[in-house]
Amino acid sequence: MGGRNLTNLLNLTTEKILYSVRVRAQAVWKGINRTTNEFRGFNIIFTDEQICRIHAFISDKLSDSFAQELKEDVIGILETSTAHYFPGKDDPTKSHIKFKLSDGSYEVNVTLFNDFGQNFERAMKKLKDKKVVVILSSAKVNKYGANQEINLTNYPATRYYIQPDHYAVKILLNSISAATVEEEQDPPIYTIKQIKQFTTDFAEKKVLCCVVVKKIENECKWYENFHVQCDKEVSIVDGRYWRNECKRNLPCPDKRFSLCMVCSDGTGFLPIIFPDDEIQKILGKNVYELENENHELYED
Repeated sequence: MGGRNLTNLLNLTTEKILYSVRVRAQAVWKGINRTTNEFRGFNIIFTDEQICRIHAFISDKLSDSFAQELKEDVIGILETSTAHYFPGKDDPTKSHIKFKLSDGSYEVNVTLFNDFGQNFERAMKKLKDKKVVVILSSAKVNKYGANQEINLTNYPATRYYIQPDHYAVKILLNSISAATVEEEQDPPIYTIKQIKQFTTDFAEKKVLCCVVVKKIENECKWYENFHVQCDKEVSIVDGRYWRNECKRNLPCPDKRFSLCMVCSDGTGFLPIIFPDDEIQKILGKNVYELENENHELYED
């Protein structure tokens, strides 16, 4: 958000209706009605240039106009060999580091200036990995050059996280791994019998197997409740969502598909849990959209 007469979040009062504030979306999550599971709108944590934060809400009636603009963070793979540090030529207090972040499909240029860039460069030197995952939060988006290429830079609210233990990192790495498998000319297709003989070397690795779904386990839940930030399952205790790791209740977790199916390929049977991203690819819907459709069907 911007305007000619800008203010900051600390100066907001209830005595005035219209303000112009330059902010970044630090966190965005969907508001869901607990009773009907209907989408109510977007909850947002905004951060201004003074690193002040405020909670905001965009109703469902206006959400379509803002959905494409609300981007929390940029996450990507950084090849450390391509990161270059440049000290200031005329001013020793000035410097910057340049690199690219890639999500496997696209690349974006990043330039971090002065102390912020120096801290990032020192953190990178401590790593032995040739490729690292970086989350860049609340970055400033600029366009440079004749081609008007996007370039991310830092400003006071910007933060970076290197090799973070975050659910978004797992999604990124899984998507890149899946894309790598698809690019292979002749990827091996394993049988269920072979899969059952795998050693621990194959733990958390993706393999190809052609199977037929014989049965869906109806006794198992078809979705699970997850805590968005830590990507852990949430239990229900005394009618409330409970996160055991931090011993506290959660207002509204994220619902994700988790279907257990008994599959066969002629060499044996294997129970396979189809995760949220795979079911969404098949159905083209998430849990909330499917529940809403069933709710409308019963109402009709």
